[in-house]
Amino acid sequence: ATNKDGLVMVSDVEPNSPAQKAGLLPNDLFVEGDGFKFDKSSTPDDVALKLRGPVGSRVGVTVSRNGEIKDFIITREPITVTGVRSYVGKSNVGVIRIKSFSGTTSATVKEKVQELKKKGVKEIVIDLRSDPGGLLPGGIETAGLFLE
Repeated sequence: ATNKDGLVMVSDVEPNSPAQKAGLLPNDLFVEGDGFKFDKSSTPDDVALKLRGPVGSRVGVTVSRNGEIKDFIITREPITVTGVRSYVGKSNVGVIRIKSFSGTTSATVKEKVQELKKKGVKEIVIDLRSDPGGLLPGGIETAGLFLE
């Protein structure tokens, strides 16, 4: 993702990912990766190409966080992207965050609803922020879980 100034930023950090272990946070702005400087002409794909590499190798990453420059060394590992996450938020409200719709989204959301109900949640919020979309059938099936 990019910010309003067109700079590539960290949009999300997967739990237990190399980025999380290193200390990257959502909204960090990429300044440099693997010795390559990023600017307004850089795309998220440009950043990904510089940060990806052989498992076990290390890459240097520089970000700007609230105007402060921070350097990280990240050890590359396989990443598992979680399309649906859930948690109990404030006032015992369940939150189901959907990052993108796929063929398995509705089944996963159904599981998450049951897990939240077992935790005593009476209200659930579906968080679609930063969800770019995905497969239409996955979205329709998921909506069908909540519509009559």
